[in-house]
Parts: sequence; C-alpha cells; structure tokens
Amino acid sequence: MFHIEESPLIKIISRFGQLSWSHGGGFVTEEKERHPERNYDSYPRHFSWRFKKPNQMIDQAIVEAVESYKGSVEWHIKYRVKALGGINWCILPKRVDEYAREGKKYAPEGLNERLASSEYYIAKYEPEWGKLANTDIPNLAKHIEAYVTGKCGEILEKL
Repeated sequence: MFHIEESPLIKIISRFGQLSWSHGGGFVTEEKERHPERNYDSYPRHFSWRFKKPNQMIDQAIVEAVESYKGSVEWHIKYRVKALGGINWCILPKRVDEYAREGKKYAPEGLNERLASSEYYIAKYEPEWGKLANTDIPNLAKHIEAYVTGKCGEILEKL
C-alpha cells in the first residue's frame, strides 16, 4: 500500500463542504524514495478539488482568501466550469501558472516528455523557490481557514 502525504489545504478545504474529488498536495512517499534525483521537495505543490454541493458564498470567500494572502510566494486560484455540472478549482503558486503559459517546462530523465511540467522546471532550475512555496502552504491554509470562517461562519455551522 502506498502512503501519500496529505496537504493542509485538503484538510481545510474539506471543512467547507463535502468533496466530489481532490488531487494534489503531496507525493507518494515510495516514489520519493525510489527517485531522489527528481527532487520532489522542490516540486511546488498544487491542490485541486470539486465540491459535491457548491456554495457561491463559500467559493467566493475562498477566492478572496487566496487573492488576499500575503505570504512567502504569490498564490493563484483558478477554476473550470464543467459541462456536466460542478466547478473544478485549483490553488497553485502563481509562478507555476505563469511558467506553464510561457512554455517553461522540463521532464526529468526517465520520464516521458509528455509529462514535462513547469513544476518539474522549478524543481530543476529554481529548487529553493519550490521549497519556499511548499513551506508557505500551512500558512496559506491557516489564512484561508480564518478568512472563510470569518466570512461564512453561519453557513459553515449548517454543514
């Protein structure tokens, strides 16, 4: 059985409503041990999810919380409305998104070129920045929790 590191963002976001699914935030521990050359600790994390029953006020509060956060790195939240219903959300370091748009991607040796990403690029060429982004996640999670709880406390009590 594999062990996946859990992100503090998963814990916080799941308090705001039941999730249909979530992805990201950690790596399979065994994969990190098998491929230390991939420098996973410098690979900036992201977190994606979809609520089963979205609430516009909670969604808006999460967006405002991410946008208002002043931490070690700048964070970004984006979303995609699905044709079959629901909204897929993603919180990630803004630099990751910018590099992806600029085409700054890299695939570690032994990995298919199709899997090249801006996250691997940062881990390879800016590893200290990737580590800095990852150490900022607990503070971002605390900020989101405080902001959303303060703005939507009555709604959250009913969940």
